[in-house]
Amino acid sequence: MVPENDPFVGGLETPLAKKRRIDDPQATPQASHESISLAPSIRTTSASSASVRSRKSSPTKAFTRLEISNPLKLRFDEFDGINTDCPIPEALQQVRIRLGAFGTNQRIIPRQDRALAEPLVKGSPFPLTDTAYYDDDESCRYGRLVPVDEVRTITNNSRFCAMHRAAEVVWNTEVHQRILRCALRGEDGNIRSNLVNFTICTSALINRHIVNRGPSKMVDFCFYIDSDVASRSDPAVKDAVTDLRAWSPSEAVNHTDFTMMRNHPIALSIESKKQAGSHDDATLQIGTWHAAQWKFFARRRASKGMTLDGLDFLPGLIVQGNDWFFVASTRKDDETTLWTEQPIGSTRSALGTYQVIRAVQYLAWWCEDVYWPWFKENIFALGLQDT
Repeated sequence: MVPENDPFVGGLETPLAKKRRIDDPQATPQASHESISLAPSIRTTSASSASVRSRKSSPTKAFTRLEISNPLKLRFDEFDGINTDCPIPEALQQVRIRLGAFGTNQRIIPRQDRALAEPLVKGSPFPLTDTAYYDDDESCRYGRLVPVDEVRTITNNSRFCAMHRAAEVVWNTEVHQRILRCALRGEDGNIRSNLVNFTICTSALINRHIVNRGPSKMVDFCFYIDSDVASRSDPAVKDAVTDLRAWSPSEAVNHTDFTMMRNHPIALSIESKKQAGSHDDATLQIGTWHAAQWKFFARRRASKGMTLDGLDFLPGLIVQGNDWFFVASTRKDDETTLWTEQPIGSTRSALGTYQVIRAVQYLAWWCEDVYWPWFKENIFALGLQDT
């Protein structure tokens, strides 16, 4: 949905028989084999820890296994691929246009901060024009105006992490989470203040009733709709949460039973890696996660005797150290396609940090303005007669 006045068209082992595994602290946590029933080709036991490490270090093998066992019917394509046989929805293209505009320095810096921001971005090879600045009432933006000092700190932290080859957890703490906090929360950082919020969710698993065969992959952060905040203006949301949880195989309103999100719909997911982390692995992780989310939606709609329609795509982000990329998934029949990828900015520079923050706030607006109304009507079934 675009407003009519939119101006933009490894571990170590001892040699002993009894082996001790030391997990890689830089990797996104993986599900234990007790939490999900894996396909025979990828089921593991404690006696095969070496092969587990081999598979984790080789995303190519994981993609190859999908050709044999693909219970989520997940496929991958490129946004700008010339041989694609599945057209990208117009609504998704419009989002890409807007994100592309931010990437060319259009409407990314608060006009009130122009004098303070100019020294930070003066090193850019592309001189800024008046179109780089936006007013307080800028449309299609969610969140506060991020102060220049925050932009400076994020950029400096990012450079420090890159210089010291920081682990994924350090990137998440010092850079990625900081961007999300300043973009989506108030100055006090209150976790319960806004309708659209975020959380770290590295331990969230896909519920075994959604996927009982195939790889279990997770993400690091997600945007969610705070149903408690929503209930303040729409009391029906509270009962809708209870009804959906009573129906849901995960006993939550999502495809995961992650406790923090049991009452709050997940709207956008983010997979992050350190600067030299595996990009292919990140793609597989967020693709699997999205496919499970679509499957959850389809089951809910089927329980009401209806088909899954009305939502053109699910948005996502892949973050690799400094660099942020937009991805999205679409659903046709029972097949999910993950579309990759569109750069949206890099925290290597203050200008790139502004681009990322503006993109994050735009996507949060989309979650509030497009995703949340759809979820209320189609998944919470508010306004629909039960069948």
